Amino acid sequence: MFFLSIGMFYPSYPDKERWIEEGFRCSGCNVVLITLDALRSDHLGSYGYGKDTSPNIDGLAAKGVLFKNSYSNAPVTSLSLPSLMTSHLPRQSFHDFRYYENSDSWLPMYYINSSYETLSEVFQRSGYKTAVFFSNPFVRITNSVRGFNKIYENIHVTDTRSDADLIEMAQKSMSGSKRHFVWIHLMSPHAPYSPPYPFNQTFYGHNGYSESTNHTVEEMNANNGLMQQEIDFAVSQYDGEISYADNEIGKLLDYISMQGYLTDTLIIISSDHGESFGEHDLFMDHGELYDTNLKVPLIIYNPHANKYEPVVMQKVSLIDIYPTILEIVNLDQSMRLEGRSMVPVILGKDRVAKPVVSIAELPYTLYRLDPDVYPRYFSFAIHHSDFAYLNVGKVEELYNLTSDISQKDNLFDKKEEDIIFFRKLSKSIMI
Repeated sequence: MFFLSIGMFYPSYPDKERWIEEGFRCSGCNVVLITLDALRSDHLGSYGYGKDTSPNIDGLAAKGVLFKNSYSNAPVTSLSLPSLMTSHLPRQSFHDFRYYENSDSWLPMYYINSSYETLSEVFQRSGYKTAVFFSNPFVRITNSVRGFNKIYENIHVTDTRSDADLIEMAQKSMSGSKRHFVWIHLMSPHAPYSPPYPFNQTFYGHNGYSESTNHTVEEMNANNGLMQQEIDFAVSQYDGEISYADNEIGKLLDYISMQGYLTDTLIIISSDHGESFGEHDLFMDHGELYDTNLKVPLIIYNPHANKYEPVVMQKVSLIDIYPTILEIVNLDQSMRLEGRSMVPVILGKDRVAKPVVSIAELPYTLYRLDPDVYPRYFSFAIHHSDFAYLNVGKVEELYNLTSDISQKDNLFDKKEEDIIFFRKLSKSIMI
């Protein structure tokens, strides 16, 4: 079990209500939460990507707040989404731990128990019409659907047209609704990458490649003689999936605007986890605790905002979204949350940085590839200051993210004082 005590400092602001009202309150606003599966932030234009994958998301970011250092609290959907919906880290003390098994996959997950009020339940008891739209079965399996009046599930994991269907159904649910909380989880960026035309051709300049060349996860991770062209093709199709999803998000934003909702709708865009393309020998997959799997986009658009920082550099995570939304729309939470509102840093107020914790009962991908060699270990990562500390199956790693963004130079044997600090911090996170 984890309990984070270091860094959990909440400064007092005597004039808090005044500066929230003046700067970032959106009382009674509609809320649209969009999460994209397996979307790493560095493949969006607003995060510095050189390809035009996301003009609609970028346009929203230009009018809102972009968080440069946002992290998922777990590198897989089955752990991260329960954290997003409850503002608690994925652990047994807050969720019922279960395994999901079928003929071709094994995955740990946390099933949200009834002791904790989900974000959707807060909106539901506050008189909002709540609806969720998804095509990833783990949204339902983890009980992340609790508190929604309408649940629309379209399970076509390999069919990216499901995103268009989800957006269309979400639009219908908003029609005539005075106050609504809508969550849309889009599956497109998740493997296998097979974007529809013309998005399958947008980012690839070579001829002679087709969908059949898009290797399976197992083939990519085995890395048996893959040509750079093949890897480039996979990345191009991933980018095509992002572009396709962005196009559908653009349609949703147009609809919200045409219906006259945009002036009273808070919009949040994020992801459940990232994706790897060869970093740390992981291809077309996720589940590890490196930044390629943990660093996710976070964009908040508030139509009522009149004073805010357009770019926030402080580290935040998915568990912070729940209290932030409630503070912006002026709703009360009924329970203690592990996340904390990001409104003060949005408004440029000084805030003591809190370590960001990500958890996995992994290394998941290694276990899946060879369960006899890699037993199941409880693993975690802590991001604090300039460093990322990983404890993976009791093997420690330390990276300076300022000088080593790719996390290639493990400083475990070189930074004794920092290792001691993170070990102490880990002890305060009771395992």
